[in-house]
Amino acid sequence: MLKRIAIGFGIVVFAVPVFASAAVVTGNSDQLIALYTKLVQLLQQELSFLQNKPHASVSVAPSSGPAPLSVVFTVGNRSETEALDFGDGHSTGSNGCKKNQGGYCDLSQPISHTYQLPGSYTAKLYDSSSGEAKVVQTMTVSVNAPH
Repeated sequence: MLKRIAIGFGIVVFAVPVFASAAVVTGNSDQLIALYTKLVQLLQQELSFLQNKPHASVSVAPSSGPAPLSVVFTVGNRSETEALDFGDGHSTGSNGCKKNQGGYCDLSQPISHTYQLPGSYTAKLYDSSSGEAKVVQTMTVSVNAPH
């Protein structure tokens, strides 16, 4: 009479279907309440985990200097579904990156990029782990005129 329900991240719980017969409910009401209470606790834990999941972050060094400026982007807390837009018309996808198993650019190693022209560039880190690309961080790279 138990039904198995899979809930993300490999958690498997067992729950009695709502349409259980009256005999089962009356005979085991304490067990049924305990089972549903445990199910609610597990769902609350999973929801809390998903809401507090750390997002990827990126650092850039140096963030300013004369053109041509070579900078290094380092991505932390990766989920292997990130992409970098350098803000100058180039991205990790346009630099011929090595792809990971998910088909995204492998950002496990620092990424080097050179800004050729002076200007202020807004680089963006995108994360697609939710199924749609979302900007999780932006940073500014300032490129000055050559010396």
